[in-house]
Amino acid sequence: MGRALTGKQHVGTRRERRPNGDVYVYERITGYDPKARKTKTLSTRLLGKIPAGTEEMVPTRPRKKASEGKKTVVEAERTHFGLCAILEWTGRESGIDQDLLLSFGEEDALKLASVARYWLATDGAALTRLADWQIMNPLPYAYPMTEDVCGELFDTVGRDESGVQSYFRRRAERAGPKGPLLALDTVKLLVLYSTKSREPVAFVKQPGNIPDNVALVNALRQLEVLGLPSPVTVVDDGLYSQEILTHFARDRVKFLMPASNADSWVRDEIDAARDELSDFANICPFDAEVSGVKHTRTREFATVRRRPGGRNAVGETEKCSRRLYVHVFHNLAEAPEHEQRMRLELLSLKEDLENGIEEFRPSAQKLIDCYLTVARTAKGVKVGFNMAEIQKTKRYRGYFILVSNAIKDPFEALEVYRAREKTEELFATYKEGFNGNEPRRPRPESLRGRQFAQFVGLGYHGFLTKRILDLRAKLGTPEPAKSKDELGLEMELRSWLEETSLIGILDRFRCIDFITATGGKQSASWTTETTRRDELFLRLLGVTA
Repeated sequence: MGRALTGKQHVGTRRERRPNGDVYVYERITGYDPKARKTKTLSTRLLGKIPAGTEEMVPTRPRKKASEGKKTVVEAERTHFGLCAILEWTGRESGIDQDLLLSFGEEDALKLASVARYWLATDGAALTRLADWQIMNPLPYAYPMTEDVCGELFDTVGRDESGVQSYFRRRAERAGPKGPLLALDTVKLLVLYSTKSREPVAFVKQPGNIPDNVALVNALRQLEVLGLPSPVTVVDDGLYSQEILTHFARDRVKFLMPASNADSWVRDEIDAARDELSDFANICPFDAEVSGVKHTRTREFATVRRRPGGRNAVGETEKCSRRLYVHVFHNLAEAPEHEQRMRLELLSLKEDLENGIEEFRPSAQKLIDCYLTVARTAKGVKVGFNMAEIQKTKRYRGYFILVSNAIKDPFEALEVYRAREKTEELFATYKEGFNGNEPRRPRPESLRGRQFAQFVGLGYHGFLTKRILDLRAKLGTPEPAKSKDELGLEMELRSWLEETSLIGILDRFRCIDFITATGGKQSASWTTETTRRDELFLRLLGVTA
């Protein structure tokens, strides 16, 4: 009978000589395998080597642990913090982001805010770049804003008329009681602006083949559902006509518009106000070169009825009397400029006539007929000046009239009318900075959705522009609490703001990055360096980290 298996393992050493003479020493563990009925090597481990020509073993270094062999991976992220902080603050402080969330679903609201911020920050770059731009500039909508996503957004919003009107109503409530300013774009996109906040309140897209006065009235009807009081419609001189004046006066639409000096009744009003305008008591408080007075007049308007109804039949003349406030102004600086411009134009036309040119633009031909005398003889063309008409016209240079049925104070009327310049700037922004030059879309719903996104972007632009203008007006004002160094820094900031456009300001803060980095168990975050002027601007504007 054989011996019982003990299962013991034997530990021994084994030496292997290499061709170069080195001897490698291994530790070998062996044991008996009952199935194979023989001794097997269970494991080997290198203990060291005996270099050739020596007798001492050099032990091997211990094997590194798995954790010691791994390299520490550092993860970092960089974003344009300065620009994003300003855009985030604008959406929050203006209430635009909140109004979008209350009017649309959360996803559509975040997408609309993202497109509006992108157009504002990039001065109207193409939407094809939005997804790439979004990587370094986080937007409210966290997922990629591809061109397909934007297209679906425009389709959805274009069909959601309830959401659009709800947003208009909320913006109108924030605009306050001041009457909006009405402006007309070349593509019959009418936008209502608030003269108080300089922000757009609502917009209307109408066919381009309807008359301007009808387009204006249709746009004003929208105010009835926005909960606004009756606004004052400010019409630029390019839209002034006797027809629009008659229409507004007859329907008691509150308006403010300039009148043409070519109208005889306008010249009568100027002649009647000359002595009053020379009185220093009538100098404009915010523009010393302008004087203004108010005349209250009752004018009779006549229209021909085109539809049956009322007391008059179709084709009969309807008459009505309305009280108007005629504001007459004189600008001392404009008269010399007008005369110089007139001299240059007439001298140029005189030279063209004497050189044999016979065809002119309608506006130039009108000047020739009024102010030049042309005699054609066998020796050539003899051109003279009609001094009687020139002197008559010079009497009214520098004078202008604003007519209103709502605003009684002449200087309030002048201030409101001048606000139209800001509206015209916003329309230039709409065309150039929000892709307004490319209004065509494959479907009408998509066009309306795109126009609404542009409208939201105009709201961002208007709010941020006004806040920067308000901030600039307060800079450099001496106060007991301000040191000389603080006043100097404010004057530096004011000079920079006066010389830099809005897109230039945003580009400046695009350079301020926020960086977060993690490595192992360590993490850190920091902001790239800013100047004292930058920090003052953000602090006074109200933007916080």
